[in-house]
Amino acid sequence: MNTMKLHFPAIAGTLLGAMLASSAPLAIAGNSWTGTNFSTACTSSSSSPVPGQPGWTSCGVPDPTFKGFSTATAGAPGTTYTSATVYDWNSNGLGIVNNYESASQTGPHAFDNYNGQDAMVFQFSNGAVSLTSIVLGWNGTDSPTLTGGVKYNDSDVGLWAYTGTGDPTLVSGFGPASAGWTLIGNYMDVGSNPGNKATIATDIYSSYWLVTTVGTGTATSSDAFKILSIAGKGCDLTIKDNKCVPGGGGGTPGTGVPEPGSLALLAAGLAGMVAVRRRRQGQAT
Repeated sequence: MNTMKLHFPAIAGTLLGAMLASSAPLAIAGNSWTGTNFSTACTSSSSSPVPGQPGWTSCGVPDPTFKGFSTATAGAPGTTYTSATVYDWNSNGLGIVNNYESASQTGPHAFDNYNGQDAMVFQFSNGAVSLTSIVLGWNGTDSPTLTGGVKYNDSDVGLWAYTGTGDPTLVSGFGPASAGWTLIGNYMDVGSNPGNKATIATDIYSSYWLVTTVGTGTATSSDAFKILSIAGKGCDLTIKDNKCVPGGGGGTPGTGVPEPGSLALLAAGLAGMVAVRRRRQGQAT
């Protein structure tokens, strides 16, 4: 009977440890990405900007890579996104040169929404991330005068996250309105913010993020900007439904502390074990 006295505390301690361990989040090695500054990562080998070809472009950045698009046409603003060239303007940031622009033309060669809408998709190949900020370099707010016959005088930024499956840039009818894209927010007049910074608050994680201008511009009022840097965070748990959650579960990331219901069950179980032990001790005397 003395053996029984020794085993009950050991069993109780084992069960307690198991319950605490099972309620803790399952940690999975996540993506440690925190940010990219394109003005330092993308450098020019000459006095001219370095173009990125239509397709995934690294520009010296290991992660993310990016791809340019535009709906610009020779006449009225278009609605279909086609490939556009990504340009590195060094300390001014990344811009877009669409099929109806050239590096020799006057104009900002930025993301703009005159005669169409420019866009860029960022692909994070090392794992899904959640963006926390976008910093602009040159933007229309800096240069509100007429440039190339157009007044690029605003800097509204649209941000979308891809919550579908596969590579969204390969689907027919690609664009922010196509299936799988979730609007995170439209950030207005970013060039007027301190540090030209748009602060992003979202719990969505994705491997694809889309940056656009907002709406359609006119000859007298158009958005224009270049992206200097982006920042965000990785998930050290696991991604489920585009959220960072404990492995194999849903809801929000855990803290490792059992829920009240689990504590109540644990307390009841231990109390029962103590009662059994006392009753058997009484029988042994």
